[in-house]
Amino acid sequence: MTKKYELSAFGEAKYPYLSTADTEFNQDGIYHTKLLVDLEKAQVDIKKINDVIAQEVKKQHDLDPDKKIVKAPKPYKTNEEDLNIPEGKVEFHFKSKFKPKILNKNAETLGDDVQVWGGSILSVSYEPVGYNVAGTGIGCTLRMAGCQVSKLEEGTSATSGFKPVNEDGSAIV
Repeated sequence: MTKKYELSAFGEAKYPYLSTADTEFNQDGIYHTKLLVDLEKAQVDIKKINDVIAQEVKKQHDLDPDKKIVKAPKPYKTNEEDLNIPEGKVEFHFKSKFKPKILNKNAETLGDDVQVWGGSILSVSYEPVGYNVAGTGIGCTLRMAGCQVSKLEEGTSATSGFKPVNEDGSAIV
């Protein structure tokens, strides 16, 4: 069976780990990004996610109609759930165990040396996957497969530009 990938609306990447994996909480690494999308443009993706969750709820109800349904947090938030999200925006959370394929605005693959930074404008190719886990509840995760960057923000590490120094801070010549 072929997987069906969806394309998100274009939005602003927040804390993207697309070029390298984030190993802070998982030693194997997770590729992920949050994506801020205009509320109006996000409605298509919100409907897809809510439909997947509704299918999981129906499956659970068909198995045991008397069991209380517990819902997990959704993979998106609005200003109503999180005041740090600007009004009129939706924040989606995409993730994957595998490095996503990254394309530029011309649909050409970006080189491995290119770092996608926060503020980049991109669209994510993703698979919405429903789940029903006893401790978490019924929900949906957004498995990222790739992304297309229409506006690339690049930067440098906060430690770039430093040179070796002596203990007193003077330059080593």
